[in-house]
Amino acid sequence: MNTLPLSDCLILITDDDMINRVVLKHMLKELDMNMEEASDGAECLNAIRNSKAKRIIVLLDLNMPVMDGLEVIKHIKSQPSAFEHTRIIVVSASLYSHFAKSGLGDHIHAYVEKPVDKEHLLTKVIECSI
Repeated sequence: MNTLPLSDCLILITDDDMINRVVLKHMLKELDMNMEEASDGAECLNAIRNSKAKRIIVLLDLNMPVMDGLEVIKHIKSQPSAFEHTRIIVVSASLYSHFAKSGLGDHIHAYVEKPVDKEHLLTKVIECSI
């Protein structure tokens, strides 16, 4: 797979809690990447559809109103060609083992537990950008 410059990637921070979005944005500010925010899954999917970025990295909370993270993952899974440039990093307080039992663990690229460790998050975002 060819490597894109980080500036060609978009990080889409999707979390219903504004403070969580601000904290994640602050943690990632040293990366030369564009960032957008979404407060629920429906906003997330709309932002992906409207983006011109060559790669989109979605930091996705699982527990949100309107459309939760599991619904977003199911939607992306159901239309792989429409979302081929999208990578998902689940950022959640839910245990990964519980999430993996949902059967959707194979459709994400990384999992980061809350509270988020900055270095772990940066590593996962960089891995998803290549």
